[in-house]
Amino acid sequence: MLATGFSNLTGHPSIALPCGMAHGLPVSLQLTGRHGQDAALLSIAAQIERQLAS
Repeated sequence: MLATGFSNLTGHPSIALPCGMAHGLPVSLQLTGRHGQDAALLSIAAQIERQLAS
């Protein structure tokens, strides 16, 4: 709830990207965008995901 509470309460678009493992636990990066900017957030997330994969 601490990491997602803001987006849940305000309705901002949000996405979590898996980033690998740390000490045997999964790690992710959460991005939150402005209202109505879902497409822009998805585009940014796709760019970051490509960089993480390389």
